[in-house]
Amino acid sequence: KHRNNGLPAITGQGKEWYIQGKRHREEGPAIDLSSGYKEWWINGEHLSEENFNKWLLKKQLNKKLTCKNIKEKVKKI
Repeated sequence: KHRNNGLPAITGQGKEWYIQGKRHREEGPAIDLSSGYKEWWINGEHLSEENFNKWLLKKQLNKKLTCKNIKEKVKKI
């Protein structure tokens, strides 16, 4: 029923994304049905759309801060 290569499992009703057997998708809803119904999941944990968007913003901020810290360390060398 699931695929672990980042591609969605296609069902008769829509698409579902899994990583290591857990529903997971960082780019949008992990369940996206043709009816328009959507669910957001990270590492098997169900999130509301609002909490998913907060998680995504936090992840993006952490990435920016990490890149900034690496650039500052390189400048000091």
